Amino acid sequence: MKQKLFSIITALALCLSLCPTWAFAAEPDPALCPHHWEHTGECGYVAPTEGQPCGHQHTDECYAEETHCVHVHDETCYSDGQLPGEGEEKTADACTHECTADTGCVTRTLDCHHSHDSECGYVPADPGQPCGYVCRICPVQALIDALPDGEDITPDNRAEAEAQLEAIDTAWAELSDEEALRLDTVRLETARDALCLASTLLSPAYEFSPLPGRSQTHTVDGGYELTEEKLRNLINSDAVQDGDTIILNGSCMVNDIYSDAAPWCITKSVTIQGGSLQLRAGGIVLGADVTFQDIELSFENSVRNAIIANGYTLTLNNVSRNSGARQVHALCGSVTGIESIPQPGLHGKIVVNGTTTVGNLYAGSLSGGLGLDNEFTGSAEIVVNTDINHKIENIYACGAMETYIPDDSWFDQKEPAPPRPFP
Repeated sequence: MKQKLFSIITALALCLSLCPTWAFAAEPDPALCPHHWEHTGECGYVAPTEGQPCGHQHTDECYAEETHCVHVHDETCYSDGQLPGEGEEKTADACTHECTADTGCVTRTLDCHHSHDSECGYVPADPGQPCGYVCRICPVQALIDALPDGEDITPDNRAEAEAQLEAIDTAWAELSDEEALRLDTVRLETARDALCLASTLLSPAYEFSPLPGRSQTHTVDGGYELTEEKLRNLINSDAVQDGDTIILNGSCMVNDIYSDAAPWCITKSVTIQGGSLQLRAGGIVLGADVTFQDIELSFENSVRNAIIANGYTLTLNNVSRNSGARQVHALCGSVTGIESIPQPGLHGKIVVNGTTTVGNLYAGSLSGGLGLDNEFTGSAEIVVNTDINHKIENIYACGAMETYIPDDSWFDQKEPAPPRPFP
């Protein structure tokens, strides 16, 4: 029986040795944060130490004795057995009391003069040095995290959300570029998108009005020659004036002549109608009111797949997109970061009619570079005729940030992200 009991105890001991060591989590260090995970030499932190208590044991030499008699004479202290009368002086000739520690007359007070040395083992505690790191990122991140969810932003709380964004922008301006890159901005971008998304009232009818003044018609046959850009050259020539219509016969190309993604600038009020427009330039920028009518657009450049009204009127009548080309977006405002574009107009307007299929519509300008101002000082108007919500992605009451497309993704068949709403 004893041998069996010993075997059971041995087995339990072996099992316990295989269990992980229990550990208790230390108290979180309030000086650490997601942007300062651990203390470094730069923050100056020195951890406190508990020290070691003194091991000295007190001896009789460490105490001072004081005598203060607490005895009170009684009848037994006098040989005649009588206490002295009032005012009488009488010697207590039979008193046997002795002042000792046991009788309470002698007390010992600790009066140790020990000095710490190597024998007592005393080590004083060290309070250390507090962390000198002050996180400038966390307060901005807290403002971002306090933003409401995008779906919770309504006209009723829009002003409050805009005030929060303004506070974030103010705090953000105090950060360095390196600090700003460490922010989690997903919630911020979602809130901006929700604030920028505009509701559009659809009018019940589609009615096309040609440009006033002269109206001559020109025809451009499809095809492209390295030494001759028929469509671009025709519009730039004196043969075409404001109010003219240009009919495309087949597929006409406007190329990226210098391989610099420069946009095609149209500076005459014309209607481009029929056929297919194959655009390899970096988008289209208007310098006058332009109408695209009954035409298929094929935007093929790796950047700026957009028509920028630039403060003029862009009319899209029954415009479709080639299934193998990029989505076509449109903006009422101008574009920054690009030289040699037409002077912006004062009232940017986008009119979408009929069976037109487009991507996003923006009331503001396109920022052609990270951080560039995209403010449009003119007014903006977006008009959508007939119920074609299923053919327009989104309508934003702001501008946009140009989508960056890596140079090595030319043959990527995936549709790139649209320009990000950017107030």
